[in-house]
Amino acid sequence: MLCRYGQKEPINCKGCFNADITTGDKTLNAKVSVIDGNAESLLGQDSTIKLEILTQVNSVSRTSADQSELDTLLKDVFQGLGSH
Repeated sequence: MLCRYGQKEPINCKGCFNADITTGDKTLNAKVSVIDGNAESLLGQDSTIKLEILTQVNSVSRTSADQSELDTLLKDVFQGLGSH
């Protein structure tokens, strides 16, 4: 069953086929679904992760070194802002 992102109502699928999808030096044989309507083609989450187009981030943490780099960057970018 196919659903739009954040929706529970299924999309009417007219059919499907398998195809090789290639990006760079990576190829994946994936199921392609054909739906009614005139819309852009979408690649599913599973395929984008396998092709390394999209990576899944499970957690983000910040170290004191990261904070120091951020502070330095902000000083460089906004130096003198509001001082005129």
